[in-house]
Amino acid sequence: MKLLRFFAALALVTLLHFAGTRLLPDFPRAIDLFLVATVLTAAGGGSLAGMLGGMVAGLTCDALSGRLYGLYGFTDTIIGYGTARMAQRLIFDRAGVILVTLVIATFVQHGILTALEFGLLERFEPPDPLWWTVEALANGLTGGICFALSGTANRAQARRQERVEKLRLKK
Repeated sequence: MKLLRFFAALALVTLLHFAGTRLLPDFPRAIDLFLVATVLTAAGGGSLAGMLGGMVAGLTCDALSGRLYGLYGFTDTIIGYGTARMAQRLIFDRAGVILVTLVIATFVQHGILTALEFGLLERFEPPDPLWWTVEALANGLTGGICFALSGTANRAQARRQERVEKLRLKK
C-alpha cells in the first residue's frame, strides 16, 4: 500500500512539475517537488524506503531537468537515507519539523549538486543563493502543508497515545 501511495504521489508531483514549468519557466528553480516527495517518504523512518524513494524521485527529476543524468538521483538518495535515519532517532510528527527538515535538505542538496557539478563539468556556473533560499522556503512550506493535510501527524499522535495508555495499564 505504501508503495502504491508513493508512486501515486510521484505521478502527481510529475504532473504538477509539468504544469508549473508550463506556466512559469522558473518554477523548477523556485520549488523542488521531487525533494518534498523524498523527504515525506523518508520521514516514515524506513531507511530502505527513504533511500529507494529518493533514488526514484531523483532519477525522475533528472529525466525532466535536462541536466547531467544521475545528479538528482544521487543527491536525493543521500537525502532520503539521511532523513530516514534521522526519523528513526527523532520524532517527525509535526509539520514544523518537516518544514525545517526540508529547508535543511534543500541546502544540503544544493551543496552536493554544486560539489558534483564543480568536479564533473568543465563550465561551472556558481548557483544563485537567492534562488536557494526561495526554493528552501517553498519546499519547507509545501512539505509542512502536505504533511499537515495528510493526517500522518494525527495517526502518529494516536499511536503514541495508545502506547502511553498501555504503559499506564501495566502499572
